[in-house]
Amino acid sequence: MPTPNPAREFIDATERATLEQSGTLVLDNQRQRPLYFDGRFLSAQALTQEQTYFLSRQAALNRTAGYGVVQGLEVRPLLANNQPDGAAVEILPGYGVTPSGEIVAVPEPLTVRLDDLAQIQSLDATFGLLAIPSEPIRSLSGLFILGLRPVEYSDNPIASYPTAIAEPRSTTERDGEIVEATAISLIRYGEGGSGLAQRAQAARQIFVEAALPNTPAGVLPLAMLGLSQGQIQWIDVDLARRLQSQGDTAVLGLGSTPRALRVAHLRQYEQHLQTVEAGALGQTFSAATHFQALPSAGRLPKTAINPVDFSQTYFPSDMAVELTVVPSDELAALVEESLHLPPIDLTAGGDRLASIALLVVIPITRQRLRQLQLDLAQASASSPSDGATGSNATPLTRPLTLAAPGLIAKRSPLEVLQRLKLPRVQPLPLDPQQLVDNRWRQELGQASELWYLRRRNLAYRADLAGVGVALGGNDRRIEVDLRDRLRNLDLSDRFTQLTDRASLTARGDVVSLLSTSRLASSELLLRSAVRELETVEPTPVVDPGSDVPPGEPPADTGATLDRPTVFRVAERFGDPRLGAGLTRLEEANPELRQPEVVNALADSGAVVELDRLARTLPQSELTSFSRDLSAVARRDGSTAANTFIRQRLEGIQR
Repeated sequence: MPTPNPAREFIDATERATLEQSGTLVLDNQRQRPLYFDGRFLSAQALTQEQTYFLSRQAALNRTAGYGVVQGLEVRPLLANNQPDGAAVEILPGYGVTPSGEIVAVPEPLTVRLDDLAQIQSLDATFGLLAIPSEPIRSLSGLFILGLRPVEYSDNPIASYPTAIAEPRSTTERDGEIVEATAISLIRYGEGGSGLAQRAQAARQIFVEAALPNTPAGVLPLAMLGLSQGQIQWIDVDLARRLQSQGDTAVLGLGSTPRALRVAHLRQYEQHLQTVEAGALGQTFSAATHFQALPSAGRLPKTAINPVDFSQTYFPSDMAVELTVVPSDELAALVEESLHLPPIDLTAGGDRLASIALLVVIPITRQRLRQLQLDLAQASASSPSDGATGSNATPLTRPLTLAAPGLIAKRSPLEVLQRLKLPRVQPLPLDPQQLVDNRWRQELGQASELWYLRRRNLAYRADLAGVGVALGGNDRRIEVDLRDRLRNLDLSDRFTQLTDRASLTARGDVVSLLSTSRLASSELLLRSAVRELETVEPTPVVDPGSDVPPGEPPADTGATLDRPTVFRVAERFGDPRLGAGLTRLEEANPELRQPEVVNALADSGAVVELDRLARTLPQSELTSFSRDLSAVARRDGSTAANTFIRQRLEGIQR
């Protein structure tokens, strides 16, 4: 319950004297405020003291939550004719808290020209920012911090009255208000050049050594700029900008890196890597060439892995690197887990790097993951040994070797033997290990991106006691619900025809696909999945022990729908966001729920593409597009709807 007075114990003069004599009374000169009473003369000094008291208390309270950007304040290059202006940046609206606890704010988008900063250099001594460069802006080169600092000035003159009865009234006006404002600052960061090498060095100092940018306590850093003769070479926001978050500064108090710093390192690395990839033009390069430190998780250039011999050129030779696949919807959680580990210092010695183990992961859909497991298991079952996968490796893990020359001493004996160029009989086309390698090459070729994750150095035991027991759900209830829904949509006969021509194992996969929550909640998606299962081509199968030609089913079963074929259809419907775009379309135009429109769209074979298109369209275009789509599907049928959807999607991608 609020109290009318401050919730502090009031002590009298006697108790105060006793505490002062014993040295147990601590005074704070900044926390003094006027004591008002009737009959006291109210002076300007008393009111100023009260304002100072509350400002100091507010700053102290702000510091308890940590400094940083609260909202907005992104820095980006100013574009002129779609090209960056080398002498100007744009700061977006927002506000933040400086390390001293003061609030700085930019209410509207602000264009900052570096030439204009020279006009405020005369204020350096006044604000105590001696680190601000004094040389002309046009000659500046090196690394600089762009920041905000709180300032105030007096304004709005008013007439002043006499302070005594005998004094005459003065005609001189004095400023009557104090205006708070935010000023832009440019502060030098270290000495040296402004190239990518200096940028990598600064990243190591900040993210590995935890050496925060050396800025005054009254300045909120927003970005680091690389300048050459006053021209902006690059802008790196994450090297300087931090979100206000007390966060997990030390997990369990064990001194780990603050999460805000770990996330900033990941974002800074991604931006730096994009710059390096743009200059590399598809050529391979090592991480140590352009970086001095890597975050514990991050994206990997696709050129870093050679699919011919599964060698990698990105990481140092001392590290143990393996290739694997993960479901795309689990990638974010795996990256978050890896970010708890320390960053990778590429300047460290070989012993420290040798203790680091990395996983290079290929994000794929869960349906494709199941297909890969089946293919690798089938190939490994016919192999007399585990070959390149290693005897202790899981089927979904493959070691990566180092492609750098001159490192024979660091290769394992098995790797040296495998690299011997001795005349020998060429392996058979259906060699099991070749099938395994080809399957991994296929995944690498189709991967849209690669990520690496630092692994914990824990001694996992493989000899667990006990026997694994598979746990199942109420599959009979699932099938009954599916058949009821298919019967209501008049799809029972088509479902029966599907299961009749499916293999025994594929029938369960068909039921599993059609019973997913996304398809169960959307008639259009369910009809589309049934249509694609009916029209999909059989997956070519290569069986070393069979004489059946590739692509044809075994003669004794007559099945034309096998598990790999079902998995290919399931992969198209495996996007976790599937259905969100169709929901937007149906809300914009309820006519899309009419039976003739639903049937035409389902038969078009482009419902998955339609959903992806509808997720990307802005709301202003969604209504007109949904009306045009409904008209085309109703008037011209499924083929025209397919063409209409794909043409619109290609236009957006271009």
